[in-house]
Amino acid sequence: MNIIFDSKCSVCQFEVDYLKSRIDKHFGGKNMIRFTDLEAEDGYDESDPANGRVTYEMGMKSFHAVKSNGELLHGVPVFREAYEIVDQAWMFEATKNPIVGKLASMGYDFFARIRTPLTRGSPVEDLIEKHYQLRNTTCVPCQSKTNAQQ
Repeated sequence: MNIIFDSKCSVCQFEVDYLKSRIDKHFGGKNMIRFTDLEAEDGYDESDPANGRVTYEMGMKSFHAVKSNGELLHGVPVFREAYEIVDQAWMFEATKNPIVGKLASMGYDFFARIRTPLTRGSPVEDLIEKHYQLRNTTCVPCQSKTNAQQ
C-alpha cells in the first residue's frame, strides 16, 4: 500500500511516524507500506501510477492510499487498512459498523477541512494554488477561481 500524505502537517507526519515505528519495531522495517510525501523536496508526481493518479489537490484535502491491487482509498478507510497492516486493526474495528463508520468519516472530514489552517497556517485552497504556481502548472480549482473573479 502507498500512503500519500502531507509531511508539513504535524498531525499527518505524526501518523506516518507512528506507522513507520510499528513497522520498524514489529516487522523489522519491511517495506509493508510505502509513504509518498506530497511536499517531498524532489516533488510529487501526480502521474506516477503508484500514486493512483491522486492529484496534489486530492492529497491535500484528504489522506489517500493506493492498495497493491490499484484500489484507491481516502479518509478513514486509509487508516483502517494501514492499521490492519501493522497488526492494530482493533483500533479501527468499530468503524466497520455502518453507524460508527459514518460518524468516524464525518469527524475525519471535519478535521480534514480545518487541518491546514491549524497545522500550516493557511487554507488548503491557498496551499494548492501556491503549489501549482511554483511549478508553473495550472490546477483546475485555481483556474475556476480566476475565471469566476473576472
